[in-house]
Parts: sequence; C-alpha cells; structure tokens
Amino acid sequence: MEPTSILDTARVLGDLGVRPASEKTMRRTLSRAHRGTYRDQIAKACFEHAAASGDVSLCLYDVTTL
Repeated sequence: MEPTSILDTARVLGDLGVRPASEKTMRRTLSRAHRGTYRDQIAKACFEHAAASGDVSLCLYDVTTL
C-alpha cells in the first residue's frame, strides 16, 4: 500500500478497516513528529530489533512526507 497524500492515507486506512484520524489531526501530528526526535528513536529501535534477531540487513523508509 502506498498512499500519495494525507487525504489518500485516510482512504487506505479505511480500506484496511482502521478508522483514520481527521486531516487536521494528521497534519498536526506530522508537524509535531517533524520537530521531535521520533525519527531517531524509531531508527534506533529498528536497528536494535534487527541486531537482536541476528540480521542487520534492514531497510528503513521515511514515510513522514506522506
């Protein structure tokens, strides 16, 4: 699945049976995530998980632009 916009994200989540947040909430949350250190925290957690499982060939995608 690959939504192309915030509005399309709501459609994709709906198709998956998940009730999407409002567009205003998504934009506000993305803005907050952009200012914070969430990206670094997620990258660190993913690396630690991959290292613990013995496979560090991990590919991360930045989805904050969606």
